[in-house]
Amino acid sequence: MGTKQSAMSKRSEVVKPSEVVKPTNKIVFLDIDGVLNNYSSSIEDLYIIEDHLILILKDIIDSSNNAETRIVLSSTWRYTKETRTKCEQSLANHDMSKYIISYTPQFSNSNRVYEILSWLQTNTNFDAQLTYSLESQQKEHKASEDFPLNLTQIDKKLDVKSFIILDDMDLKDEVKNEEQLMNLLKFLNNHFVHIDKKVGLTKNNAGDAIARLSSTK
Repeated sequence: MGTKQSAMSKRSEVVKPSEVVKPTNKIVFLDIDGVLNNYSSSIEDLYIIEDHLILILKDIIDSSNNAETRIVLSSTWRYTKETRTKCEQSLANHDMSKYIISYTPQFSNSNRVYEILSWLQTNTNFDAQLTYSLESQQKEHKASEDFPLNLTQIDKKLDVKSFIILDDMDLKDEVKNEEQLMNLLKFLNNHFVHIDKKVGLTKNNAGDAIARLSSTK
């Protein structure tokens, strides 16, 4: 893909952590590349989100009670205001940007599993159900002017009952601590929907995601 920088609006971002709509008891951790785009996506634009894939995401949100389900962006698109705004604008075309409430932190080792679990421990009561410690893996968020810490935090812990992770990466490859590997894999298997980056999010993925969001494991 090229390195073309698109001109983005300077309006404020959609996410206002202090104004999270309650109740929010279902969370979708959302990757973008390989999930909301695929191998057939245009390579002329560095940042592309496919409308037909957003509609499948919308079906997940709507079918999981859209009054309770919210999105946390775990994609590398969260790193800059430009890409966050591009994501917001693309989802807004389908009345979906209102569901984004936060972003996972960015650790120096960019380990997505621990970034997601750290967000859960910081912002929800779901961490009581985690059977392992993140202390040895915990890293500080790489705060910057473009990605400040407050975008990774909300004011009051959410009573999250279930969550899913939509990602094209095989998250088991992210777990380097073998002592935690089995517990993490068992845990992730209840929440992880592995997306084929060649095609992006599918209706079969959506059915899997909806089923997992209905579970409280």
